[in-house]
Amino acid sequence: MEYLDVLDDNGKPTGQSASREEVHEKGLWYRSAQVVIMNSDGRIFVHRRASMKKYYPGLYDVYFGGHVLSGESSVGALIREVTEEIGIDLIPADFLLLFDIRKADVQNGGSFINNDFAEVYLVRKDFQLSQLSLQEEEIAEVRFFTAQEIHEEISRAESSFIPREREYDLLFSALETKA
Repeated sequence: MEYLDVLDDNGKPTGQSASREEVHEKGLWYRSAQVVIMNSDGRIFVHRRASMKKYYPGLYDVYFGGHVLSGESSVGALIREVTEEIGIDLIPADFLLLFDIRKADVQNGGSFINNDFAEVYLVRKDFQLSQLSLQEEEIAEVRFFTAQEIHEEISRAESSFIPREREYDLLFSALETKA
C-alpha cells in the first residue's frame, strides 16, 4: 500500500501520513509532481489516460507524474513514474522547475477528492515513440503535439484534454520564459 505525507492547507508537512485511498476519500492535502516532456523541436509529448483511471479517464494529459510517496522527493517521484509509465530513464539534472500550484478537485460525484500541491517540471528529451514501454493500466496512447495544437484543442467546447484552464495558462507562460 502506498502512503503519502499529509500536508496542511498551506502545503506544510503535518508529520502524518495516510494511504493513497484515505487521502482521496477524506480530501487530505498531499504533494504531487508533474513533468512536461518536450523534444528539441519544441513538440510536447502527450498521453491519453487509460479508460479505467479514476481521475479523468480517456482524456489527454500534457503531464506525466503523480503522487509523491512518504519520504520521497518530487524529482524522485517523477523519475519513478516516468520509468513505470513509459520506460524512459531520467536523472535529476534533466528537470527544470517551472512552477508550483495548489489544486483542489472533486471527481466521480464526490467519491474522489484530489487536494494537492504540485511541483511542475520540464524535461527536454528526444526519443522515438517506438522506444517506449507503455504501462497499459495508466496510458492508452501517446503522441507529440505542438503548443499551438494543444491551445486549439483545449479551446474547443468538447476538448479531449483534461480541463485545467488556469494551469495551461501557467504552463504555456512558463514554457515561453524558461524553455
